Amino acid sequence: MSGGQGDGEVCYQGDTIVLAGHRGRGLGLGLKQANIAHLGRLSPRTRRIHTWNAGENDHMWAINEALGQRTASIGEGWHKPCEPQRLLAERCAAWWTSTG
Repeated sequence: MSGGQGDGEVCYQGDTIVLAGHRGRGLGLGLKQANIAHLGRLSPRTRRIHTWNAGENDHMWAINEALGQRTASIGEGWHKPCEPQRLLAERCAAWWTSTG
C-alpha cells in the first residue's frame, strides 16, 4: 500500500497476486485483510483505500465487495503483447540500418 502514512486519509492498494496453483484457497482475501489490518495500525486516520482490478477478474471483484469496497469508476486500457527482447533488438537494428 502507498499513501495513507502519517496524517493521510487516502491510501492506494496495488496488485494482490496469488500464483495460479494456489488460487481458490482464500489467499487473496487473507492478503487484503492483512493489509487493511496493518494499515489500521500504521495509519489510523486513513478513511479511504483506493484499489483496482481487471474487469474480468470476478474473484477479486467479489473479494473487494466482501471487504466493503464499492465501485467508484470504471476505466479501460489496452495492451499489446511484446516480442522477446532479442527479436525486438534485431528489428530495431534492421530499421536503424535501413534508415541511416
